[in-house]
Amino acid sequence: MRIGIISASFPPDFGWDGGATRAYELAMGLKALGHEIEIFALAAEIESETIQDGMRVHRVLVDQKLVQLKVVPKTTPNALTIWSSRSALWKAALKAHAQRPFDVLDIPNILWDGLLPAISGLVPIVVRLQEHESLYD
Repeated sequence: MRIGIISASFPPDFGWDGGATRAYELAMGLKALGHEIEIFALAAEIESETIQDGMRVHRVLVDQKLVQLKVVPKTTPNALTIWSSRSALWKAALKAHAQRPFDVLDIPNILWDGLLPAISGLVPIVVRLQEHESLYD
């Protein structure tokens, strides 16, 4: 199967936090089973597309156009940053899917990472529900 993994963090760019570690271990396990894996994660400094441990890794920057909108109320300050980053991840995954379709996308949660893929209906998704990022943090 051709599997895309969308994860805000993926080692080594942001270290080995919980989400990055889970995404890495999942990717390595699926690869070991013979699946083709492609990862979409945020970039620490520059966008890149590399091969890491035999898997294609796309590192994307936050979509600055959305950040500049300044339409999010002060009660939800992280929402715009989160939407901007997840929008950038989805755009990268969508571009790769258009070139060579995925059989399935893995996402850590439906609220942020999975909302755009779920609404699109273009690719079946698997939701791990590993964590919930609050609008109010």
